[in-house]
Amino acid sequence: MTKKDLRIVAAFYPILIELAGRRALMTYLELANEAKARHPDDPLIKTLIPRSVSRRLSILRTFTDETCHPDLSCLIVNTSTGEVGKAYSDTYDPLEQRVRVFAYDWSSVAPSFQSFLEDKLDVSDATKPVKLKRDAAKRALWDYAKTNDIVPVPNGDQVEIMVRRIMTGEEIASAIASVMNV
Repeated sequence: MTKKDLRIVAAFYPILIELAGRRALMTYLELANEAKARHPDDPLIKTLIPRSVSRRLSILRTFTDETCHPDLSCLIVNTSTGEVGKAYSDTYDPLEQRVRVFAYDWSSVAPSFQSFLEDKLDVSDATKPVKLKRDAAKRALWDYAKTNDIVPVPNGDQVEIMVRRIMTGEEIASAIASVMNV
């Protein structure tokens, strides 16, 4: 969990609260695009890609689990299936979670969410980006690519740029997004 992750989660939170109030769902792509629309001047938010949304939602799930609030991440679904991913549905019942989310009074939760972010920021201040050697960065990019489709497929020059960025400690998803302009 990095400062960047927490900034993105902070951008997602009000969107998810509004979805809960409207009893609505949204796709990963729509959530990323809505965050970009609300934060047009934030360079980090501008690099959001749908594939990185799920990991950030797991950070939000940490908050809801720790504070015994319903899990807001159940409101974000896959574009093609219209439902949460298999990893989520193997652990949670998304329909049951949505009933809880829609019935919950979210009006007083913002202060505890803010405290959660501040506590995590204090921890993340102590952690610096991990710089990798070339082979480790290439391996990390390859491992990421095996489990996440990178569309469009990068050419050799683009892969080289991504590897160099990952070597400096940049997150893989961020390096891909910035190089591929997605």
